[in-house]
Amino acid sequence: MKREDIQGLRTVAVLAVILFHIWPQRFPSGYLGVDVFFVISGHLIAKCLNNVANEGHVGAKILEFYRRRIQRIVPIYLFVCLLTAR
Repeated sequence: MKREDIQGLRTVAVLAVILFHIWPQRFPSGYLGVDVFFVISGHLIAKCLNNVANEGHVGAKILEFYRRRIQRIVPIYLFVCLLTAR
């Protein structure tokens, strides 16, 4: 159920932040990509949670929703922490 138009806008937001870090003089407003990214991500998560709530058994489904996200995000987070630790 991915919306390619919204995913594309989220990609543009990430690229704006990356370009801001590489060339801050050429992309002085690139930091706004963070705000755009979080607003879009919040919208998508709210939409997913709304769909879960409409299916019933809200408590169990919401726990499953967050369990899947934690399983997806934490390993990458730990990998980056290990990679960048001194």
